[in-house]
Amino acid sequence: MAAGDVEVDLTQNNSFACAKTDGVDDILVSSPVGTFNYGTDRDFSFSFWFKSDEDLSAQTFRLISKTKLSTGNGFFTDITNNKFRFFTKSGATYKIEIDSAVVFYKTWRHIAITLDRDVGGKIYIDGAEVAATELNLANLASDNVSSTIGINVAKLDTQAANLANGFWGDIRFFSDKILTAAEVTKIYAKEQIKGTTGVWNFEDGTYNDSIGSNNLVNSGSYLTIADDAIAKAISDDRTTANDHYLIWDGLLGKAGTVVIEEA
Repeated sequence: MAAGDVEVDLTQNNSFACAKTDGVDDILVSSPVGTFNYGTDRDFSFSFWFKSDEDLSAQTFRLISKTKLSTGNGFFTDITNNKFRFFTKSGATYKIEIDSAVVFYKTWRHIAITLDRDVGGKIYIDGAEVAATELNLANLASDNVSSTIGINVAKLDTQAANLANGFWGDIRFFSDKILTAAEVTKIYAKEQIKGTTGVWNFEDGTYNDSIGSNNLVNSGSYLTIADDAIAKAISDDRTTANDHYLIWDGLLGKAGTVVIEEA
């Protein structure tokens, strides 16, 4: 590839509609709030696609959360120094963090987490379980992960810092369900599985729950829904007016790579 060319790997399953948050004031919030209250004993799992628009090797982005800071109850996730983390409540409580850094900058990643309140958590990146370290495991069985606010996407409750600047796709929640490795693999392949309590895939151009009434309310100055993949790469690279395109593996009809070349 020549200087200025852009390559898009379609094997990442990233050709779907997505929501974009700008890291300044954008946030998505679910309603009703009670659907995602898991108390002190209910198992749950959730998964989503995320691509950061900033390098996270030395900073933090809040991702999906339900923690109410004034009470501490709930749960939240973030990426800090390229490591995905999950916490119950907002203090020194249960925590699980991946052991090895993963690049999220301009790269779609599928993240799934399962919480077995009696055994512990697991984290999956791009369909495969990754090594992770748990702290305060005993607290997982007793921490109250219910709160009076809904699911927050891209922000932690009222916290003004660390809002996520990036793209979101196919967010799924599962109540009273511990996803198996096989089920995570199916979700990664964009297949439907049973037991979902909330799905936001943005495919219809809205923030609505595609299986129920847990719609997301959007707030912010830049929130958009768009197809992300080839279109995004083209918009990233407009250094000349005479770009041309090499079509991916049309002979075999398989997803491969699109190269956007400068003439």
